[in-house]
Amino acid sequence: MKNRVEFLERDLAARRPPLHAVLGLAVGLALACSAPGWSQAQTYSVLYSFQCTPDGRYPLDPLVLDAAGNLYGTTSFGGASNFGTVFALSPSGTETILYSFTGGLDGKYPEGALLRDAAGNFISTTSSGGAFGHGVVFKLTPGGQETTLHSFAGRLTDGDTPLAGLTRDKAGNLYGTTGNGGNYNLGTVFELPVGGHEKLLHSFAPFGGDAQIANSALVLDAAGNLYGSSRQGGSFNAGAVYKIDPTGAESVLFSFDASDGKTPVGGVTLDASGNLYGTTIFDGGHVCGPGVNCGLVYSLSSTGQETLLHSFSGPPKDGAYPSATLLRSPLGTLFGTTGGGGSGPCIGGCGVAFSLNPAGEETILHAFTGYPGDGAGPDSGVTADKAGNLYGTTAAGGSTLGPDGQGCGTVYKITP
Repeated sequence: MKNRVEFLERDLAARRPPLHAVLGLAVGLALACSAPGWSQAQTYSVLYSFQCTPDGRYPLDPLVLDAAGNLYGTTSFGGASNFGTVFALSPSGTETILYSFTGGLDGKYPEGALLRDAAGNFISTTSSGGAFGHGVVFKLTPGGQETTLHSFAGRLTDGDTPLAGLTRDKAGNLYGTTGNGGNYNLGTVFELPVGGHEKLLHSFAPFGGDAQIANSALVLDAAGNLYGSSRQGGSFNAGAVYKIDPTGAESVLFSFDASDGKTPVGGVTLDASGNLYGTTIFDGGHVCGPGVNCGLVYSLSSTGQETLLHSFSGPPKDGAYPSATLLRSPLGTLFGTTGGGGSGPCIGGCGVAFSLNPAGEETILHAFTGYPGDGAGPDSGVTADKAGNLYGTTAAGGSTLGPDGQGCGTVYKITP
């Protein structure tokens, strides 16, 4: 299974290039870029610093918050067998490992965000493991009993390597994506009906300008249409935003051409008017490394018209390489993170949390400081409570040095 681990490591590297230095980035290449406004009104605190083993490490996706203030999430590695965990964190900062994956039929390497149902069960995916070694959809009860709902069978017959969480409709049917597998091994969109068997809605294709390698979660509108983004494919092979209608027919809404964005790894956010919001890791108007721009935030109208909302300028003042799905407030403010940029000792910066108001004005909410420090590589998006506090994770940094020398990650809170 070495190739499966290597695939996951490549995905982690693609999601946070500054930490892994896969692009040979150098600190200081973007120091002369203009700086956004720095916020003075926020308070940042580390709620928990992961210990790697037997604790978790590399939390990569947004947290789930319950009415009592408890946070829930996954770590891609760590746990009793180093195949990842599902954890809970109390308001006082006490962590509980709800489940440690064994790497067998239960799956391994969870990267997707958790869904929580009315009974308190958690549903998500693992990127590997299961009956065929290609990942699973699992359910975890509040008491820690895990059930595999589906084991992916791989290329041609099924999807392979689900790297994102799931979306649920009002009837309880689940929808998701896989990064590989399908008819052309370029990924799939699938449905898991309540009480039924999984079916492929779409296999991404290497022709016709189709999307390819869809690693992000889907969003569902009131009419039953699904929307997502793919890191490759489209007319220019720089990534695409696509739609799946209720009949299962897929269409590409927008193809990035590298001048208007490249490699959208995070998913899209939908507003009431049908506009989509997202990020691309690369391109935009500012250079962060040899042949690499720092990334951007975009909006896409219901008719497929793209608008550039913000172009990241990189360290030391702005973020770089956004790879997480955005959170949109009812007033239209966007909240997100970037895996690089900002300050700190990390190559290319340790990342930032930011907000972007409807006028396009960016505020840096926090610049991460790495290891030893308050975290690095905040690849997950943020979650908000009713008071407007933001919660998220960093993939690395914190107080405990990990086996890769980067730190095991943190859970943090930003108070307005």
